[in-house]
Amino acid sequence: MENNGVVKHETSTTYSTEGRTFVVNAFDPMLGNYILMQILTSVLPMGIDSMLSNATGTETANKKIGSPKLMGKEEFIQLQTDILSTVYEQYESGQKSPVVRANHTYGVSDVSMMLLLKLIVASLAFNFKDFFAAIPSKQEAGKDQGSNSADTLTSMLGSFFQ
Repeated sequence: MENNGVVKHETSTTYSTEGRTFVVNAFDPMLGNYILMQILTSVLPMGIDSMLSNATGTETANKKIGSPKLMGKEEFIQLQTDILSTVYEQYESGQKSPVVRANHTYGVSDVSMMLLLKLIVASLAFNFKDFFAAIPSKQEAGKDQGSNSADTLTSMLGSFFQ
């Protein structure tokens, strides 16, 4: 069947860590937009913006308007739950189990803070790679090299969690 030049959107990927395999699925578009808005308005103003501006070569990210509003505990837990809502552990049997259920309980065993952080980064990197790829890196701004800010961001965050 001919695709008539239509590029299919990647809907899932696998991520392996700590000897385990996880399936990261794409966000529903409206949920993804909500998560991106939360990241850009609540999380980035808390300090990650300077890391991003250094990685991408943009100085405007450091110019804050007002002071950022800190998320409350429930709001932050809900954001993590939303991000992890499309992540499942894949077992050797082929069965899958959600990492976090809608009621904020874990669907898998041996959950640690570091595991959840790695899965959150993997989910954000997969779901927003196209968004961050649109931002030119320092290298691209000066000359054409084969990398982009999504690669830089993934590399920067990846090295943090290894």
